[in-house]
Amino acid sequence: MTYPRISCKNCENRNPTCHCTCEEYKAYKKELEEYNAAVKKAKEQDRIMSNYIRDNYKKRVWKK
Repeated sequence: MTYPRISCKNCENRNPTCHCTCEEYKAYKKELEEYNAAVKKAKEQDRIMSNYIRDNYKKRVWKK
């Protein structure tokens, strides 16, 4: 998943209140929220796996 494209850059219809009414901006915000949720989920899964590996490392019995 790639970072969503910002729709406001170089927009000719831009004004001080456009974020309230602009459909392109609303679509961008929705895509950004989905992107952030996916990144958060991936980081959480990585954190869980890292904690599991770290916690079980000491429990392993190393024999020669």
